[in-house]
Amino acid sequence: MSAFQDAIDDYRYLMNRDYPRKALLKLVGDRYRLSRGERNCLFRGVGKTTESMSRYKKIVDSKEISDVPLGIDWYNVLITVDSYLRGFPLFVADDGIVRDSSGVYGNFHVKKTTERAIKEIITCIEMVKAEKTEIYLDSPVSHSGDMAYILRKKCTDALSFPFNIEVVSSADYFLKNYQGIIASSDSIICDNADRIFDLARFVLFTRFHYEPPRLEKLYS
Repeated sequence: MSAFQDAIDDYRYLMNRDYPRKALLKLVGDRYRLSRGERNCLFRGVGKTTESMSRYKKIVDSKEISDVPLGIDWYNVLITVDSYLRGFPLFVADDGIVRDSSGVYGNFHVKKTTERAIKEIITCIEMVKAEKTEIYLDSPVSHSGDMAYILRKKCTDALSFPFNIEVVSSADYFLKNYQGIIASSDSIICDNADRIFDLARFVLFTRFHYEPPRLEKLYS
């Protein structure tokens, strides 16, 4: 058994006993001499069993989205798909949702891979045929206004149903009480949602024929 697997087991065990997450990450990370990437995976992939199971039960299939509003945490989805195109490890977390190991959220910048990621995400949004799609971009992320402009143009050309794109101070605020299905891997949003669609996973499977491994298999 790898050191990473041992670290997962210890981290999960202590999480279930309500140890503080950040202090626990340092404790377990130092104990097993984990790299920064491994620590990111541990932090984003392992949760309390009760919380993970609660999120898992909320996940819906793409067929359940037809004629239902879909709220999208744009940068959350974009970064996951973009991370795949850049070669960062992706994994299925304890709650059954795909996450990336890049840890770049607050420092995201458009790269050569980003245009492809945007194109494939919008293609998949059209495929699920929601009643309407509402896309939220966090304004603290650099050039969100420019990103929104690009999205409005591309969505106008590609989507056959109503959509709305907003730059907001926090996507969490709007999505954690969203009346419909949400597309995000953000824990706070998922914990408050009624239903979750893993849009990034749908894009990866549908457009790239890629199914990320479970976290336990990532460094084995």
